[in-house]
Amino acid sequence: MEEKRETTAAEEPKLQDKGLSQIKPNEKRGWWSIAFIWVGTMICIPMLMVGGIFGGALTVSSIFWATLIGFAVCCVLMILGGIVGSGCNVTDCAAMPDITAATQYAGGVAGELTGTYSGNRFVSSRLAGVDRVSYAGKAEPVSYEQLLTLSGLPEDFRRLTLTFMADGKTVRRIAFTYGDSFDDSVFPEAPVKEGYYARWDRDTLTDLRFDTVVTAVYSPYTTTLSWGTAQDGRAALLVEGLFREGDRLGVSGASAPGEYAADAVASYAVTIPADGTTRHTVRYLLPDNAPRRLKVYTETGTGWQSVPADTSGSYLLFTMDSSGSFAVVKDTSVPLGFWIASGAAAGLALCAIPVTHRLRRRKASQKTSAQQHS
Repeated sequence: MEEKRETTAAEEPKLQDKGLSQIKPNEKRGWWSIAFIWVGTMICIPMLMVGGIFGGALTVSSIFWATLIGFAVCCVLMILGGIVGSGCNVTDCAAMPDITAATQYAGGVAGELTGTYSGNRFVSSRLAGVDRVSYAGKAEPVSYEQLLTLSGLPEDFRRLTLTFMADGKTVRRIAFTYGDSFDDSVFPEAPVKEGYYARWDRDTLTDLRFDTVVTAVYSPYTTTLSWGTAQDGRAALLVEGLFREGDRLGVSGASAPGEYAADAVASYAVTIPADGTTRHTVRYLLPDNAPRRLKVYTETGTGWQSVPADTSGSYLLFTMDSSGSFAVVKDTSVPLGFWIASGAAAGLALCAIPVTHRLRRRKASQKTSAQQHS
């Protein structure tokens, strides 16, 4: 009769930890059992797809060697990973571990020890010696100053370096002592990379206890910021510049200049993120009923000024030096072309007067001469 057995709450953690704990001798499996487990892991859709690719591109012998070498590399990496966290006999070691996250089997000397250990010392304010437990004379925490008194301590433990890197090159290197802190003045200027802006991957350097590398991260500039959306999906306002991730336009309604308020088509106050440039091209989407002739005025702290404007499709283009206000107003002035045409007509009229006078005199002279001959 088959006996059913339920797992109690007290036994459940042991079962969960089984894959991470040492296997007892009486629980070990033979070579063939382990081999068939590995074979089972290979029978899956991704492996079958890889096999199909191999079968269509390689010969049988090439498939054999590719599979053998690839599997051997995977096994070596797994074995090395197991060696890192688990030790057998560890004696007279010095360590300055930096483990930022661990669920279990973490320690300043080793995550797990299955043999003998003694004389091991480590420096850490967060870790214990072996799997959250420290042992005097075996896996013992000491101060950094005490660690330096050990004979035969490698020089790398005595020299701590803060390094700033950009594109694989060293920008600045600073030696420091255990526990030093630095303010913002220590950060160098990252090398300029056209079309990109740089930021350091960490912005605080306090209580440094290990060799520290700060790396410049380059991101492409955003060349246009938009605001608002028209019914057809186009942006109501576009500003060109060299902006960074997270930059946003600040736009709100504004009053047009008093003398042009009656003819104002639109007026806005625009806050443009600082990007190091002195001039920004602004594109304003014209409404369908906008007058054909328009003028643009901007106010950036020195009073309202008229600025050149042009049209590109449905957008009105002009420039702003910095954040401020702009107003688009109807141009009620007489067009320059009208004055040119009027001037040209007047000039032609003036030129025509003497010519007409001469023609009249010539006709009169001809008439007089004809009368005398008759």
